[in-house]
Amino acid sequence: MLSVISKRKQGNVSASDIRRSYSSEKARSDLVAQLWLYLVLRPVSFRLTPIFINLGISANTATVLGLIPLLCGLVLILLGATSPLNFIVGAFLVNIWYLCDCIDGNIARFQGQVSNFGALFDWMIGMFYHVFLPVCLGLGLYFASFERTIFDFGLTLPGWFWLLAGAVELFAGLFREAISMKAQKTIGSQVAFQLDAKISFWTILPRAILSFKAPLLLVASLLRVLGIWLFFYAVYNILTFVGMILLALRKALLSDRVASPDN
Repeated sequence: MLSVISKRKQGNVSASDIRRSYSSEKARSDLVAQLWLYLVLRPVSFRLTPIFINLGISANTATVLGLIPLLCGLVLILLGATSPLNFIVGAFLVNIWYLCDCIDGNIARFQGQVSNFGALFDWMIGMFYHVFLPVCLGLGLYFASFERTIFDFGLTLPGWFWLLAGAVELFAGLFREAISMKAQKTIGSQVAFQLDAKISFWTILPRAILSFKAPLLLVASLLRVLGIWLFFYAVYNILTFVGMILLALRKALLSDRVASPDN
């Protein structure tokens, strides 16, 4: 601990120092829940985090700084009808926020600044991203006539289709998260963790698709297939919403059996 404080005061924190503060438990959590972050963003963030720490930037300040590209990105996506470039730059800025989301966590762990306030604040900004991205994109595509023949099958879709797809992506995702949090509260986080202890392909895949949401948004904006991206995640959220209902009920039944083994 003294060496960490000394390095912070001297301004010579290195990427290796940040990597050592990345626990095996956190690595496992990233692998299961955020595969894109685990494979790409986390290694990049290890190299960038020392710059923030050596400049004296705290974890919460880094979170606030990350909010700036997110807000700018969402506004540009909303204004995508004026130019396809707005979609591209907006998607790029959203990915910058995603990277900053890794950096603030690295800072908190390295400096021992992990707190309930920081965790809640970070979660709220993450929810802001999930809530407003489909809304902004749906509105942007509604007014962007150049995106309406995106399926390349000679089919022109009406503007309201993108508004509907954005609404479905939003509400299905929110309901899924609400069921997940309610199940965890009802069952207990420790029991839920034990039930999820085994890592498998089917454990990682649904969350991996969600974790690739931001980079695929950038790819879709470059290829001008944002309509396909929005439609895909609308369908994905519906399927995972139904899956979460079934999974939550299954976990509840298993937890009842654990609590009452004689039954």
